[in-house]
Amino acid sequence: MKNPYEELELKKDFTPEELKSKYRELSKKYHPDLNKGSDEKFIDLKKAYDILSDPKKRKYFDETGTISDDLSGDRIKTLAKEGLFGIIEKVIYNPSVLQNFENTDIIKIITKVITDNLNMNKQNLKKLTTEYKTARKISSKLKYKGKENNFINEMLKSSIKQRKDNIKNLSVNLKVLNTMLEIVKDYNYDFEEVSSRIFTFNQQPNFTNWKTTSWQ
Repeated sequence: MKNPYEELELKKDFTPEELKSKYRELSKKYHPDLNKGSDEKFIDLKKAYDILSDPKKRKYFDETGTISDDLSGDRIKTLAKEGLFGIIEKVIYNPSVLQNFENTDIIKIITKVITDNLNMNKQNLKKLTTEYKTARKISSKLKYKGKENNFINEMLKSSIKQRKDNIKNLSVNLKVLNTMLEIVKDYNYDFEEVSSRIFTFNQQPNFTNWKTTSWQ
């Protein structure tokens, strides 16, 4: 499906009434049971209406230029549990944790690992979104007068698509990480706090390298 605004022939400052009216008009025109009907076009109209009638989905499209392809809630929970287990293993089998587990708040460490990853993903998403939107504007202004293959534009399109895919991946990561935090908040760890020293890892592992890959 192309740009939902273009799909429904609407300007960005449309009113709710205009949205409903245009959707009724076009869905009737392209209904599969009519002569000019098309299953694909009818489905695209429905998707476009679904995006523009939902403030969150519309905001996501306006900010990223991409269409959110949400996974089901059950799938997000499954990914969160799988990712959380991986993080827990990295934490508890760290040499410093193994030596000090009786005096260390394991849940606090796990929560910090998730939060650090969440913040890193947010920063990366913001950076990629800016790059994506800027590259699209540059692409629209780049004119080619030659007769050979438009090499620069093709390469630029490829890099734009790559960023679009990365934005989608990061958006899923954020949902998974937030779900992890929801799971962890229901746990606490019974430990004996030692006030005479502050616990630190002797060999700090790079926990922020965690990322979701199995959802694809």
